[in-house]
Amino acid sequence: MLNTRILVLDDEQELLSDISEILEHHRYRVFAEQSIASARRLIDKENIDILLLDVRIPGQDGLTFARSIAQRPPPRPSVILMSGYATMETLVLAIRASAADFLIKPFSSVEMLEALRRVENGWGETPVRAANPKPTKEGALRDAARLWQHQRSLRSRFFPSAVCSGATWEILLQVGFAHQQGRPEYPSSLAAGAGISITTALRHIADLETLGLVTKQSDGNDRRRSVIAMTADGDARMREYLASVTPESLGYG
Repeated sequence: MLNTRILVLDDEQELLSDISEILEHHRYRVFAEQSIASARRLIDKENIDILLLDVRIPGQDGLTFARSIAQRPPPRPSVILMSGYATMETLVLAIRASAADFLIKPFSSVEMLEALRRVENGWGETPVRAANPKPTKEGALRDAARLWQHQRSLRSRFFPSAVCSGATWEILLQVGFAHQQGRPEYPSSLAAGAGISITTALRHIADLETLGLVTKQSDGNDRRRSVIAMTADGDARMREYLASVTPESLGYG
């Protein structure tokens, strides 16, 4: 913890001061910024371990910034998103931005410190259970965020651990969604969606083929192109996984 360097990015000065005080009390090294431009400069200069990032910053886009952080070469900071306007759509966008955790404002110091320790120590094996057996809409959303925080462990219940993170997972997820929508998916679009080169995407696709989760076939309309599709086993696993993380299972909506 003494060596963990945290950058807090929020436009509210009072919140920045409160969070900084709590983290410094727990012996973190803390940096605070109010704009993405200044935060980007600091990340380029300092070896930041964790970025606490507000989703909504006036005139700026926290989610786009989070995605840009995820596309940096290692070492790069892990991102914990914060939002006082959390919706299920926001959570989905946070997942696609490769955020490591999500805090719904207002959050307690205990919730924040637990999120930081999850990022520092890795993911737990058991999803956090809802505290309220009949949650309100707000409570269900918070529970959905907590379940999402542990989704990497959930993935490993349905898929080999080698594919449960990073670009391999992003590619598998894209192919799964395309399959359910009845449309083809191509290596070039998979590479763009995962933010990687086509050569790197093809390596991940080959790994997924070896595991029997996807197939690569010639496009019937243009044999120069390849179409990536889910296998029957991959589709079944993806459907089971998605069913396990639906908000309806938490009483939302």
